[in-house]
Amino acid sequence: MAGEWVDHYRRTWAPATLKRNESLVNNILAELLDRPLAGIDEAALLAHLLDVRRSGRGESASRARVIVSQIFDHAIATRRATVNPAKGLVGNRALRAPRRTHYAALPWQKLGAFARALDAAPVTPMVRDALLVMILTWQREGTVRAMRWSDIHDGDWIIPAEVMKSRARHVVPLPAAARKLIEAQPRGGEFVFGSSASAGFLSSNTLAKACRAAGFEVTAHGFRSTGAGWASEHGFDFAAIERQLAHTLDPVQAAYHRGELIEQRRKMLADYATFIAREKRRHGTSTSSTP
Repeated sequence: MAGEWVDHYRRTWAPATLKRNESLVNNILAELLDRPLAGIDEAALLAHLLDVRRSGRGESASRARVIVSQIFDHAIATRRATVNPAKGLVGNRALRAPRRTHYAALPWQKLGAFARALDAAPVTPMVRDALLVMILTWQREGTVRAMRWSDIHDGDWIIPAEVMKSRARHVVPLPAAARKLIEAQPRGGEFVFGSSASAGFLSSNTLAKACRAAGFEVTAHGFRSTGAGWASEHGFDFAAIERQLAHTLDPVQAAYHRGELIEQRRKMLADYATFIAREKRRHGTSTSSTP
């Protein structure tokens, strides 16, 4: 039933979601896979998930409960089960994911100092370049890591709908600095930032580790807010900022701002790249090819 559930939904999930769910099923739920549905009651499920929790995989235990619930919902919908044992574990304090520590986004005034520190950080050129592309384009970390060569078209990065959180195709105008970083990557594989990781591209948390290696306790994801904050302070249109972030405008805003606003966003990102380069020079010279 777990395999049927994955097969039923795999086309609707982003690649990272599919990979995560398959891993949870095959690893975290491995001990349950040979049991009949009727043999998994609330007590048995709780005992298994508590074992996962005690092993130090608290977040996985919390996510696994959600996965089990969805599998049983699918079984009930197809008349292979009548009870969902995971429903009774909703809100169970013992299964709560550990609280994460979220660091603040980098203030845009510190972008130059960060770019210079990143040059000297003990990270590989590919990791550094991937992080810089993320900074320059304001896209999500997972989307940048999974960038494909086939998604680059005439200076734009066209992200397929199935990869996007919004499930809508997203066109990202690439400033010259980002194009230069992308073109510097070795070809031969499917992904721009290809690696030996199981997914074929840079693994999760790689960019976050690069931030720490540069001496800044900030999240990689926070650079989306950094870019948006800079653009707002420098007079760029709210709708263009939201489009670049792939946020959905409300109906009233959408009525006044139809289309992708590509040219506005192209200028916005070009000016942003110029600002970062200028600020980086202000914090000292470097022989690196970064912006």
